[in-house]
Amino acid sequence: MVSKAIITLDEPFTVAGSGFRPSEAVTLVLVTGGGKTIISAGSGAQVTASSAGAFSVDLERIGGSAAPGVQTLMAEGSDGSVVSLPIMIAATAMMPATMPGSSLVANAVETRGTTTIWGAGFHPGELITLTVLAIDGGTDEILISVPANRSGAFMVDASVGLATGVYTLMGTGSMGSESTAALMVSESK
Repeated sequence: MVSKAIITLDEPFTVAGSGFRPSEAVTLVLVTGGGKTIISAGSGAQVTASSAGAFSVDLERIGGSAAPGVQTLMAEGSDGSVVSLPIMIAATAMMPATMPGSSLVANAVETRGTTTIWGAGFHPGELITLTVLAIDGGTDEILISVPANRSGAFMVDASVGLATGVYTLMGTGSMGSESTAALMVSESK
């Protein structure tokens, strides 16, 4: 779990994880097309899991040559445990103001189906990350990222593997825009 939905290259953030062996050494790495890079320039990138197999570490910055966009953050344990999650990296700090008129709509979807999601009112060219909030155990799940067009709108199809229920879908823009919508998931027929 990462403390922020969007991480910039030079801002502090927190990473927490669980499912490791008690007292296992854990190294945090960023996985990109160019391979694996230890994050935060090695400072604080290796932690020790607690007796319950969990850890939390505050990092000053992600460091390295992380490219903006959705990347994979991986926690590798010395005993072979591995946990990964997608993170959104922005090149610079976000604009403080959100677009007040941004909106989001999603079709209802069957479990393991595909939904169409529309958004409008975002900044032109802004990269929008669509995340389902607080699913199983309170964790968030990134569905997909998509750029807004010149009008600040987008339409995208996304695969959904969630259990039946109603979820909060959040669209978070790389320039600070935010919008939410309900996402209804029903049983397959």
